[in-house]
Amino acid sequence: MDNKKDAHLHDIFLTVLRAGQRLCRCAHQLKRRFRNSRTEAQPGLKYLTLFLLLAALAVPGAAQDAETPTGFRFAGIPVLNFNSDEGFGYGARASLYNHADGSYNPYLYTLETQLFFTTQG
Repeated sequence: MDNKKDAHLHDIFLTVLRAGQRLCRCAHQLKRRFRNSRTEAQPGLKYLTLFLLLAALAVPGAAQDAETPTGFRFAGIPVLNFNSDEGFGYGARASLYNHADGSYNPYLYTLETQLFFTTQG
């Protein structure tokens, strides 16, 4: 069983590593494209690059057991988008779930928040 669990964690690690490499290449291309453009520098680009690097380092949680969750659980995801009016959008969304004693399905209540920035607007 430990070998299967280790193999699964190894697969997750490799997936995250590949995604991080793709994000780094994308951030590098964006940086080069903005540097080569004749327009003034985008102030949010350094934050976008930092956010992409942090998102690449995010490791998914270990596989959860089939037991009923109790207490509080936290979840967070990166938020990315682009449109021609506002430029690149980046941020994070976080949720806090209260499962209480486990008798509520799927949870008693949740608190959610979102932090979002754009490069042009």
